[in-house]
Amino acid sequence: MPSVNELNDIGAPGQLTESEEVFVFPASFAQQRLWFLDKLEPGQNTYNVPFAIRLNGDLNQQALRRTLQEIVNRHEVLRTTFSEDESGKPIQLVAPEREFKLAVSDLRSYATQFRENEARRQVVEHVRQPFDLKRGPLFRASLLQVGDAEYILSLAFHHIIVDGWSWGVVLQELSALYEAYSQGKDSPLAPLSIQYGDYAAWQQDWIQGERLQGLIAFWKKQLSEAPPVLELPGDFPRPLMQTFSGAQESTVVPRSLQDALSELSQKEGVTLFMTLLSAFDLLLARYSGQNDIVVGTPISGRTRSELEGLIGFLVNTLPLRTDVSGNPTFREFLARVRETALQAYAHQDLPFERLVEELSPERDLSRSPIIQVLYIFENSTGKQKSHIGGLELIPFRGAEGTTAKFDIQFSALVNPSGLRLALTYNVDLFRPATVQRMLAHLQTFLEAMVADPEGRIGDLCLLNGAERRQLLAEFNSTEKEYRRDVLVHQLVEEQVERNPKGVAVSFNDEHLTYADLNQRSNRLAHYLRSTGVVPGSLVAICMERSMEMVVSVLATLKSGAAYVPLDPEYPKDRLAFMLEDSQAAVLLTQERIRGELDFGSTPVLCVDASWGEISTHSDDNPKNLATPEDLVYVIYTSGSTGKPKGVCLPHRCLTNLLYWQLESSHASVGDRTLQFTSLSFDVSFQEIFSTLSSGGSLVLISESTRRDGRALLQYLKQHSVARLFQPFVALQQIAEAACEEHDLPTSLREVITAGEQLKITTQIASFFERLPGCKLFNHYGPSETHVVTSY
Repeated sequence: MPSVNELNDIGAPGQLTESEEVFVFPASFAQQRLWFLDKLEPGQNTYNVPFAIRLNGDLNQQALRRTLQEIVNRHEVLRTTFSEDESGKPIQLVAPEREFKLAVSDLRSYATQFRENEARRQVVEHVRQPFDLKRGPLFRASLLQVGDAEYILSLAFHHIIVDGWSWGVVLQELSALYEAYSQGKDSPLAPLSIQYGDYAAWQQDWIQGERLQGLIAFWKKQLSEAPPVLELPGDFPRPLMQTFSGAQESTVVPRSLQDALSELSQKEGVTLFMTLLSAFDLLLARYSGQNDIVVGTPISGRTRSELEGLIGFLVNTLPLRTDVSGNPTFREFLARVRETALQAYAHQDLPFERLVEELSPERDLSRSPIIQVLYIFENSTGKQKSHIGGLELIPFRGAEGTTAKFDIQFSALVNPSGLRLALTYNVDLFRPATVQRMLAHLQTFLEAMVADPEGRIGDLCLLNGAERRQLLAEFNSTEKEYRRDVLVHQLVEEQVERNPKGVAVSFNDEHLTYADLNQRSNRLAHYLRSTGVVPGSLVAICMERSMEMVVSVLATLKSGAAYVPLDPEYPKDRLAFMLEDSQAAVLLTQERIRGELDFGSTPVLCVDASWGEISTHSDDNPKNLATPEDLVYVIYTSGSTGKPKGVCLPHRCLTNLLYWQLESSHASVGDRTLQFTSLSFDVSFQEIFSTLSSGGSLVLISESTRRDGRALLQYLKQHSVARLFQPFVALQQIAEAACEEHDLPTSLREVITAGEQLKITTQIASFFERLPGCKLFNHYGPSETHVVTSY
């Protein structure tokens, strides 16, 4: 860094343009980046920097106005706007001194109980109003009078003219000037020796040539073959474009742990900054599964005393790359982190923006280049001024909102009350519970480190005692005392006894009560037994979605046999293979299908055409001959990797599945479930029997309506469907159709997806936002080990 004389020689007084009466300076590298981002998305408030304080006491408003005016007069950057030169590069335009306006609002006309909310509303509106970088001003202030001796001062800046350090400068000067002016004294502050424009001009002149090439060479070597992204597992799919909606979770470290960390740092010759960074690096390595971790950290950029009193955007970002491989001891790992940090400090003058330009990483609009995680360390152990000129100063929190410019930002604040750790996170990537767990894991790491510095980092336990019990015991405690001797169809028979007149199945204007369904199924079951069907037999069912289809499935189980579903839409040769491979004892079908398909030598029964003969058999429940180990169905795979294979499942595991489904369902007794999927898809079993074994009503649908998203939506509304099983593709089709519909099926209580990985698209998200009473679950995995996720 050059001396103050060199800064003055390079930067002052700037180039005066007579036509506009402004001084012109080049934009700093950091300002160039924000200028570019503003041009990319103009009118955003992402980079608004708010400060608000409560002032209690007898406020001298004239002294406050004069104070703010003097601060603007002292700092040219507060009178700066931005334009472009002939080559298109951004430049700073510094206006001459001019009157600064303080907006004042008196809220005492509001009822006392409403003043605080109105004050917060106005502060939020004030600090979030976008700035125009070309027209300015880029600093504004508002004073709200809440009571006779209670005020809120709200200051808002664009980040292009300030950084975090600048607020300390503002507060220091505000205090000194207000105390002087309120007593009728002159300013006690010495004139500034340099301005931000001088710094920007120096930066452009000094960081070039051999010096620039040396810095670039270091950072290129430092980041050579570094992973382009830190793959932290998120709770939600990453948006296509980076978002900045943030929230924060925090915790205060116990004093005993804070003291132990300070003692460890002192013994190892490192700073507390380095010790906490080491723990954070290890946490990121565990979460991401990567051994090469790149974390960004801001550095003030004020390496000379002359720069400490400037308001401006001087902060730079340093990428700290840490090698987590080799399973060193924590003491050895601390030494690695120390060396990384010291090397970065020694080469801190290369602006991060210039580094990104040199490395030219592959552009990804969904995340920040090079750095996706930031680490901030603040030491505020000094005494903070709480009174000025007879006024009590109290921070006004919560009105500024939270933005997340990175996936995760870890902040460590040391102050008189202790060590506060916070994680600011992107809400479009993480849930609050996930971030709270990360904080708990970080503290667990810290405790393990101070307890055994000689321990290997690979042996450090991420989980606390409660989580270990949950992982090893509770998650594996899956035993349930289900009725082991009950069969699937017996669960339906129990519902017949409870509610014989309830509607079991409906199709358009037709319906069957539970008594009707049971009676018809019993007659067909007795008929099947009369043809020689016994437990262990297979009964093929090739039908369109209909009342006969549901009756045939239930009757097959009552006969003691298992059903083999055959989709009439399948190719003929595939149906022929499945019939031959299964050696079905009989095929149940419909008259209109029999004439279209060739079923070979398999005995065929057209249930609709033969009902007269079938109905002569008993309508009593057949005596049960099957056991829990006998099969319920044999469903053939698609054959995409070869010949279709029959998957056989017995009553035992499927009754367990039904019990689990009924326990986890949000549907109420009697709710309607749409029978959407083909009988050849295993989810159809859940649709049919989770409904009929719980006293619900199964709603059938025609194939044409099933394939038309808009017609399907109307059908769901018309029949008050509460539960829906859908593959992702079909759910997406419905969601897209819903975008064009005003009225949605508000009867829906739960939608269950299965068969393929669920993606929360914009349309699906919108669909469920418009149906707040409906839950979305994803069943993705083997039938006995479902993973359920609520949207």
